[in-house]
Amino acid sequence: MLTILAAAGGQFAATRHLKWGALREAYLLYLIGLSLAGTLLSIFPRIAWLVLAICFTELLIGVGSYALAAIHVLPVPLFPATAAAPNVGQFRYHPLLQVIPTPNYSRLHPFVISHDSNGIRGPERTSTELKQQVVVATVGNSTTYDPAVPNGQTWSDVLEQQLGRGYAVINHGVPGYSTVENLLQTLFYLDTYGVRPHCAVYFGWNDIRNAHLPNLDPAYANFHLLSQIEFVRKKPLEISFSPLARIVNRSLEAVFDTAPFAPNFLNDPPVSGTDVRLEQIFRRNLEAIAAINKERNIVSIFV
Repeated sequence: MLTILAAAGGQFAATRHLKWGALREAYLLYLIGLSLAGTLLSIFPRIAWLVLAICFTELLIGVGSYALAAIHVLPVPLFPATAAAPNVGQFRYHPLLQVIPTPNYSRLHPFVISHDSNGIRGPERTSTELKQQVVVATVGNSTTYDPAVPNGQTWSDVLEQQLGRGYAVINHGVPGYSTVENLLQTLFYLDTYGVRPHCAVYFGWNDIRNAHLPNLDPAYANFHLLSQIEFVRKKPLEISFSPLARIVNRSLEAVFDTAPFAPNFLNDPPVSGTDVRLEQIFRRNLEAIAAINKERNIVSIFV
């Protein structure tokens, strides 16, 4: 087992696929730890065999996930090269929006991401300051939140820099959001620090995830919103780099969690053409957003 793991680690290193902090490397170290534990416990053969059996099982499930992904049983392998451990605490559950950024969340590595006291990505502001500026709210999903760049370099930050001192651009983007969440944000949550924006810019594409789904709920409640819960679903038994722990935890969740899992449509045959019903829902949401903003004298811009 140690020889196999050493060879795998050497292969990853030789091909520059090792990236500290990614799940693949944590999984590799976990298996090495189990192998060493089995070796050290060899004076107690039954315990050693149990540890090594667990180690081989974890290896077979983890490596087997690549084969299952290749035949489309799994959407992706359990440990893709680019997958990092989730940012625990960056988001929290919200009973209406399902997921919102955690207020005052901050991290430094691999680059700075921080939220203000309202859970908005960016610097802390004051109502006095904002009342003296033209406030622009940027609304959308990850394309607005901009998770791939540090604070100060999101397109909302760049827009504020280009507009100048008299403007404040507030980043309301949240990864995964669709026009359903954007509609709720517009109705209830755009008046940050008690100051209404003069303009709201909407930029996102996640509605298309619902295309051609059977019996689609008009508010995406039977697929999209359920998938959002996965960001913040409590998983007390899950160790992210242990396939066995994932399987056990998922099985327990299916029995005890009151929120169901989002249905899996990956094995359904592809459908060509336009989803007319989804387009009707999408247009209805945009028209509702525009109507709410118009009533409040907020200019709407849709990208």
